[in-house]
Amino acid sequence: MIIEVELLNAVGIERTHDTMADTILYHKALDSEDNRLKVAETLEQMNKPFYRFFSNYGTGIGETMEEVVGRRFKEFIPKRITKVGKNGQTLKGKKKNPVYADYNKQNGKKPSNYDHLADLNGITSWEVKVIRAAESKTKGDDKIYEIPSLLEERALTFEEGSKSGNGSFQQTKAEMFDYLLGVVVYSDQVDFYIVPSDDIKSGKLKITNQHANATKTESGVTSEGHLSLRDVEAYKVKTVYTEEELLQNDSLKNYL
Repeated sequence: MIIEVELLNAVGIERTHDTMADTILYHKALDSEDNRLKVAETLEQMNKPFYRFFSNYGTGIGETMEEVVGRRFKEFIPKRITKVGKNGQTLKGKKKNPVYADYNKQNGKKPSNYDHLADLNGITSWEVKVIRAAESKTKGDDKIYEIPSLLEERALTFEEGSKSGNGSFQQTKAEMFDYLLGVVVYSDQVDFYIVPSDDIKSGKLKITNQHANATKTESGVTSEGHLSLRDVEAYKVKTVYTEEELLQNDSLKNYL
């Protein structure tokens, strides 16, 4: 159990490597009404709209945001559809949508090459990339007594975004999709970016090597790498400030 560092500090406790001892001290400190008031005030300050997207998800944030945009934008084609019986009756469970298998066969693609297909006067493929704006962990020399630093404690607001330890969409492979849908999560807002892959493949947008031996396309553009957030500011299409807004119905056609 780890008590957030802001709450520890509110009652005069500094975090140590011994998180259970910190927790015991913290709960003892709550015997004081003054400390309880300080904790309540601190919790109000910590209550940011997108806190849970830092605290509830590890590496699974990518799949989570894939689902978010799949619900949000009506043009995205469901990956699984309702089963229908011979007599037209609805059956239990879902089956894979054949649209994806047909598209892959026709275009020589694999399911891992992109995240969604969208119906936009023809089928287009979309890759979802996510950045969570957070400060990098402080690196210490002593691993045995390393003091933990939770991601949610390092989450940044939009105004603090320049401090982020992650400023790029990683493992970008423009040859594999038609559009990149970038999602940048701050503690107080979420930004959406739509980047046509042609702008990367043409060299208009530069990507830096993901690996030292990264291959290049015939035009000399790096085929896989980091796409810097500061280079795609002109491609930002939407900002939302609440979870309700995040999940609102929307159309890709509003931004293309």
